[in-house]
Amino acid sequence: MNTAVVNYVREVISKRGSLFIVGPPGSGKTTLLRAILHDLIPKNWKIVIIEDTPEIDIPHDSCWVRYVVPVSPWGKRHESIDQMILAKAALRASANRYLVIGETRGAEAGVLVQALNMGLGGLTTFHGGSAEEAIMRLMSPPISLTASQIGMFWAFITVSYVIESGVNRAVVSIDEPLYDRKTDDVVLHNIYTYGEEVDDRELIERSIKLRPHMEVRKAVTLVQEIQ
Repeated sequence: MNTAVVNYVREVISKRGSLFIVGPPGSGKTTLLRAILHDLIPKNWKIVIIEDTPEIDIPHDSCWVRYVVPVSPWGKRHESIDQMILAKAALRASANRYLVIGETRGAEAGVLVQALNMGLGGLTTFHGGSAEEAIMRLMSPPISLTASQIGMFWAFITVSYVIESGVNRAVVSIDEPLYDRKTDDVVLHNIYTYGEEVDDRELIERSIKLRPHMEVRKAVTLVQEIQ
């Protein structure tokens, strides 16, 4: 990530915004999630991390809590305790700043929406090649989120492979989902594409989600006109 993207993410985190990190396998989704947690979230914030497989280290001097899906000594997962159950437990108990789900695959996406309704921030990773693909999967069974629920998330950060002096991993786009009440659909507002030169202030000014004074309906109309 360049400095402008880092500062954009920092600004979103400071306002308890929610981020979906999208990308294909091996593209760096969990690596980026760990970096955001360890570098941009204060250790004294009370956050809960939900994981199927433990991949995120908890700093010893933090107020963070991690719940992991239980596995028997023979490698068999518990039949009735999954990420969905753990996420619900987190909302009832410990989390008061952020709910972090290591990887969203199914119904736990709905728990993230509940967290946003309660004023918490949300962070998760999701398999997909783009924000458009992620939204299509989120709105399809078994997840079945509505367009208005997807519009509650602040941004989709897409990571992928880029060829530049070799094959590297990078943030290739940042898109904000805007809910259009008139069409009951989601409109994506792109604020960053890999390779463009943008400074901190310009990137933040592009963000509609960081401008609460701007009416969402006007913002949706503006994005549609640009497209």
